[in-house]
Amino acid sequence: MRNLGIVSYISFWVFTLISMITNRDWYRISQHTLSKLGRPGLAHNPWLFSMGLAVSGVMMLIYGMNMCKRCGKKWVCFGGALITLSGAFMILLGPLYDGKPAHDFIALCVFYLVYVGSLVVTFEFGKKEKLFGFVVLVAAIAGNMLTIWPALTYLELYGLFLILLDLIMLCKIVQ
Repeated sequence: MRNLGIVSYISFWVFTLISMITNRDWYRISQHTLSKLGRPGLAHNPWLFSMGLAVSGVMMLIYGMNMCKRCGKKWVCFGGALITLSGAFMILLGPLYDGKPAHDFIALCVFYLVYVGSLVVTFEFGKKEKLFGFVVLVAAIAGNMLTIWPALTYLELYGLFLILLDLIMLCKIVQ
């Protein structure tokens, strides 16, 4: 169960890559956000991307709840609760697809709940872990503030890479 966060991440990418291939006639990573792959009327089989969000979100939700249940340390439990919320928000992104009013806010919450949740988990561990969690959060904030991204998708990819780093760190420190 401690690797379920990584499995969730891989699941997200499997569904996303299949959606990209299915929509290769119009989807361009340099022009469209990943969420466009789940937008009805634009994407072919938008349910595929939305299903990927739901499946991955359920796994992330279980991962966060399991972290709370198994560890028993208050900061790990609080951080796990934030990661659980991230999973719940991922599930919500399916029906609240790109173009719906709450979509952008919920998508941003998915990212930041993982970053902050991971940082909070590190409060129970050593200086190296705390520093790592802090650096990832600062890198995420800095990435959002920079205007270097030629397209929003590149910022999404950067954010997803930071989530992967957090999930790898959590696998190593949370038993």
